[in-house]
Amino acid sequence: MPTDKSIEPQALVSVICRTVGRPELKQAVQSLQSQSYPNLELILVDAAGSGISAAEILCDPVSLKIVSPGKALSRSQAANAGLDEASGDYLMFLDDDDWIGSEHIRDLLNFLTAQTKFKAAYSSTQKTDPDGTPIDYIFAQDFDPLLLMRDNYIPIHSIVFHRSLLDHDCRFDDSFDIYEDWDFWLQLSRHTDFYHLPVVSAFYRDGGDSQTAAADEIQRFQNDSVQGKARAAIFNKWKQVWEGVELNALIGTLYEERVTQLKQLKAQIIAQQKFVEKKSQEASSLKSTLQREREDKAHLSQQILESKAHLSQQILESKAHLSQQILESKAHVDRVERAHQMIEDSVFWKMTSPLRNIRDMVSSDKDTDPLFQGSDELAEADVENESSNSKTAHDKFANQKLSEFLSSSEKLVFPASENPAVSIILVLFKQAHLSLGCIKSILEFVSTPYELILVDNNSTDATPELLSRLKNVKILRNEGNLGFVKAVNQGAAIASGANILLLNNDALLEKDTVENALKTLQSDSSIGAVGAKIKLLDGKLQEAGSIIWNDGSCLGYGRNETIDKGEFNFQRDVDYCSGAFLLFARSDFEALEGFDEQFSPAYYEESDFCIRLKQSGKRIVYCPDAQITHYEFASTGGFDSASELQIAHRELLLNKHADYLSERQEKSVENVLAARTANNFPNVLIIDDRVPYPHLGAGYPRCSHILKELSQLPLNISFYPLQFPNDDWSSLYGAVPKSVEVILDRGRAGLADFLLEREGFYDFMMVSRIHNMEFVDELLEQHPNILGEARLFYDAEAVSSPREVLKRRLLGEEVTKFEAESLIEREIGFSSDAEKIVVVSDNEAELYRQHDYQNTVVLGHALTSQASPNTFEQRNGILFVGALRDEGSPNVDSLLWFIINILPLIENKIPGITLNVVGGNGATSLASINKSNVHFTGELDSLDEMYNSNRIFIAPTRFAAGIPHKIHEAAANGIPSVATSLLCNQLSWQDGKQILSADTEEDFAEQCIKLYSDKNIWGEIRAASLTAIEKDCSENDFREKLASLFDL
Repeated sequence: MPTDKSIEPQALVSVICRTVGRPELKQAVQSLQSQSYPNLELILVDAAGSGISAAEILCDPVSLKIVSPGKALSRSQAANAGLDEASGDYLMFLDDDDWIGSEHIRDLLNFLTAQTKFKAAYSSTQKTDPDGTPIDYIFAQDFDPLLLMRDNYIPIHSIVFHRSLLDHDCRFDDSFDIYEDWDFWLQLSRHTDFYHLPVVSAFYRDGGDSQTAAADEIQRFQNDSVQGKARAAIFNKWKQVWEGVELNALIGTLYEERVTQLKQLKAQIIAQQKFVEKKSQEASSLKSTLQREREDKAHLSQQILESKAHLSQQILESKAHLSQQILESKAHVDRVERAHQMIEDSVFWKMTSPLRNIRDMVSSDKDTDPLFQGSDELAEADVENESSNSKTAHDKFANQKLSEFLSSSEKLVFPASENPAVSIILVLFKQAHLSLGCIKSILEFVSTPYELILVDNNSTDATPELLSRLKNVKILRNEGNLGFVKAVNQGAAIASGANILLLNNDALLEKDTVENALKTLQSDSSIGAVGAKIKLLDGKLQEAGSIIWNDGSCLGYGRNETIDKGEFNFQRDVDYCSGAFLLFARSDFEALEGFDEQFSPAYYEESDFCIRLKQSGKRIVYCPDAQITHYEFASTGGFDSASELQIAHRELLLNKHADYLSERQEKSVENVLAARTANNFPNVLIIDDRVPYPHLGAGYPRCSHILKELSQLPLNISFYPLQFPNDDWSSLYGAVPKSVEVILDRGRAGLADFLLEREGFYDFMMVSRIHNMEFVDELLEQHPNILGEARLFYDAEAVSSPREVLKRRLLGEEVTKFEAESLIEREIGFSSDAEKIVVVSDNEAELYRQHDYQNTVVLGHALTSQASPNTFEQRNGILFVGALRDEGSPNVDSLLWFIINILPLIENKIPGITLNVVGGNGATSLASINKSNVHFTGELDSLDEMYNSNRIFIAPTRFAAGIPHKIHEAAANGIPSVATSLLCNQLSWQDGKQILSADTEEDFAEQCIKLYSDKNIWGEIRAASLTAIEKDCSENDFREKLASLFDL
């Protein structure tokens, strides 16, 4: 057997096996013989008292002790007899009808010997039917001492513990012959916490003579049942040990969080009500002040308009926010009430009545106990318990549909295609009811030209009759069960499609899944295979791509997680994808001579195929836009000894690909994050306010372009929206490349936990915008080591302090030179922790250099010139583009200034001229604009028509920071601009060359009239600005600077 050098060889593990002579004992012993950890002894306790000889038990190289008292022993007596004979430093139990994986003891010992806190560790356990075939339940509960007080969730053979725990008089209680292991774990838990290793390496055979396994949920809580009496005996014993606080905590923790949330929500509503009252008083006071100052109406008219609008917007926003809070509160109350009703109606609530009775014995204050205030968590737990019946319900429904179909005259006619893009191969062995659902999902949801190939491995159920109802399909009928591997090769041999899709017959396709997978496969010639997001019947995740560890074992990434987490919604390279849905080019499959039939009948064949694809230079890609729902385990092919096949084929994979696997990650929970992506690219975290939809302006087009370019570099990108963390998965990947991981729903409150969860994962972190950098600075003060070795960059996007100073002065506020400089120094100071500072212009780089920050990188905008074709004569109208959501913003201020003060001057010279305003226009002050020649279009999906039809572009901005992307974009589309000198300086463009510039109302109007009326000037400015775009916004320069920033 292989050895593991990380464990001291002298650490002996005693494995105690209580046997009553079951035939499965042989498999249990064989699983010990296959252990990779060598130093074991088997204590075989003859619980039946029938006598066992050493000659009957072949367990080399494991040493053997037989305990045979000559009489029958209870389960507790047998366990204690084994403990008395055991001499190991570590101990575990293995009943004679269960078995363990080859790495089980090694993995648990690796953990226990590497630390001192935990003296007991257990693995996850797969439940199987009496024949050893996995069924749809895995014992995978993390350790919770309160939960252990309620129930036993740790199978006896999953745990290894240190002998020193027996020094505390921990023994099996002879008075228990049911739940004796639960009582024993309760004893051990008084002296150590248990560690759960979330890897399935133990196998629990259902259907034995265990009375606890045979009991249904109701029986366990019926006081007149055997199981109910046994549980009552456990509680009678332990209620003498447990303190009241423990019992109260057992039940109370289920409600604590919800109670806190309700209190917080109530406090927020009260605070918002006070805020609205305060703002209403401020509005009333301001209105009186404005009334007294009306004498200077001509001078103050614009300021009054803006101030009233600003205050009105604040009040509206506050009321809207409060209304939303109230609606959310009402909705939350409705959810709580529904959850409460679910609890009372649920089986779970009835099952936990004994616990509540115990609680009542130790606590008399029912009126204030959170137990009686309702809980979504209990409702969710009830739903989880009931979801275990999802397969039963699905089988019932599918069988009904099959019966209806076969009793009708209906036939399923598939489209005929002479040149199919995809050959879909299904391997069938019985399970006709599931096959029908799969076949119908193909017929309904696949729109690309395809052919359907069905290989039937001699099904003896209704499958032949089902196949007789299908038209325009290719069917291969085998005389025996050849298994999955050979059947796939058979189907591929008759395929005519350019690509092959392997699809399990217990899977259901979703809309556009094949089309999205095919689009991904064809998007890059380096992609060799594409896998889907695979969901289980209960809606949870089966896998989002898979990991191959260096020992050949595999892990489906994200199993049992919720499907809408950001970790599972981005496209990435992976080690392999499940054959439940695997799309690849037929030419690649043929070049590799198909599946290796050494892996026949099944298991590890797709791992081997994907490894060979990668060795040929191809990539395996997980596509989250391709989704299937998978019954799971129904398409295993009807072969017994699945676990033995898996072990054997894993060894075959390990031997065949030793060099490749030696470079993979070591199997470990800590390595899952690093191993989920099959490359060694640096990991980069980008932080900005929100998902960067380009139509929002305000620097988001640049952020979107940065993400696009980074996704083309050898980097793994995560994007974290800090200020607005909630978004819609259906739209955000229009602004963000599909290969970028987007972390939603965490925001400011969740950043610290996120970075701690991913400690050591990121190589780079780039933070955009000053308020976000300020937040990160505060975070670093609280957690100095939270970034680990990650290099921190600050993307200034815009130095905002000068903009704020301009705005305040514009509104008549006095800002001294000292105060202005202090604001700039304070803002720049937030970047002190950053290794590099990214700025948008040479002007802002110089500002940082003046404050002794030399390590700056200038990264402006990237655009490709595509001048719209219309001539000067074919155009008319003035174009303004900008987000107009926020009252008092630079865009709203500039538009109002132009319409009120400048447009009338232009209209005097060019009667009937139109102004087209593009952008979200939610600012309330814009409602005061009532001019027939001013057209508000709102947001547009495309500006091409606007750029092609309007003659000039205006940017009358009076306070701003950064670089005006909208002028760059207008110039790139061939429309010349008039702007303030502020923007000209930010662009480093000259008045009269690339742009026309003015700052007063009269001069701005004159420049607009000149550019609008003079064809020659229009053509000269247009040509010069197009040339400037090629120089200032070079795509290549942008890409090279980004690559250099990350040392590429």
